[in-house]
Amino acid sequence: MSSSTVGSLLAAIATLISDGLRILKFADKHHWGPDEHEQLRLLEDTLDDAKKDFQELSVLVNGQRYYMNDRRRELTDPELALLPCLVAPRTAFPARFYGTPRLSGCLPRLPIETPRRTQSINELKRLQGKFETHIENFKDWAKVGGPINPIWARETTELRRELHRAQCRAARRIFNSEQESSSRCLGAFLVYRKQREWATRTIVTEEEFHRRHVEEVRACNNIGKFERFGDRDIAFVCDFCDGHLVWEDLETMPAMRAATDATINAVRPGSPTQLPHWQATAYSAANRGQKTVVHAPLAIANHIAPYQGDWVARLECPFCDEAPYIEPGEDGDDEMRNAQDESGFEDLQAFQEHLEWQHTATSIPAVPLPKAAKDCVVM
Repeated sequence: MSSSTVGSLLAAIATLISDGLRILKFADKHHWGPDEHEQLRLLEDTLDDAKKDFQELSVLVNGQRYYMNDRRRELTDPELALLPCLVAPRTAFPARFYGTPRLSGCLPRLPIETPRRTQSINELKRLQGKFETHIENFKDWAKVGGPINPIWARETTELRRELHRAQCRAARRIFNSEQESSSRCLGAFLVYRKQREWATRTIVTEEEFHRRHVEEVRACNNIGKFERFGDRDIAFVCDFCDGHLVWEDLETMPAMRAATDATINAVRPGSPTQLPHWQATAYSAANRGQKTVVHAPLAIANHIAPYQGDWVARLECPFCDEAPYIEPGEDGDDEMRNAQDESGFEDLQAFQEHLEWQHTATSIPAVPLPKAAKDCVVM
């Protein structure tokens, strides 16, 4: 039975990167050019980023020991019924890079190990194989000598990105298994938490508003990236769930919400006294016409991981937080219903339609008050 865990696989990958660094650091540098120095820098950055991701992500999932020792796979719906029967093994494994050897805590798993391992474990195993092949190139180069292959620098950059995404997805799986009330992806939760923190404060200066806007955009870029999707669309790809949010027919992504009377509304998703302000003004890639879209940070902060086998992220409405209501049913049977479906909206277009119908201010014509008569006919 395999004893691979997130921590053991990350430690093995870190050891491989360290081996590559050791080869380059002890090589003869008298005839080095810019390619060799660039390769050394990329390996150092890859190792630093791996350590930084591990330290930051483990805090979000109950600490390093819980993150390192996790080896659970994602359960299917029929298997959720087996949760009361889960047992808790204890396994020791070395962690050369991520700390001293530790014993695992009580970690639930299925009573019988199945061939279908966790997606995160399989992904890390495949990534470990890629790093092994990559480091073998440096071992062969050290034996033969000569200039280094500049293509290896590009491969290191790609593996660095894959390792970051693999760690994010592993943390997201653990996070989702512990959540009961929220269905947000871990990446969405990080942005949403930042927005909620700002909602409790008061903006008094334009500089403060600008600073918080920059932090909001930075929080989004930390959990994923924007990229051109086809010829006319723009997509945001989350590193934690690999879900895609697609804005159709968009020339560029608007950086700010649409202009409002209250500047504070641009940072606060909603308040008890004001209607939510979710709109952003963009331009069509087809005809350069002006159009209204969902502000990107708002959508990113409320996306849900796609269903297994799908790639489009679902969304939940942050403004539909009313308490459940009772809907009268047939034969006098009342039914408890929530304000929104637990599965969320299937894509960004459905989410925007909901916002337009339910959370958009409408102009109400002013009705003049009747003028008081000078002389009352009755009196």
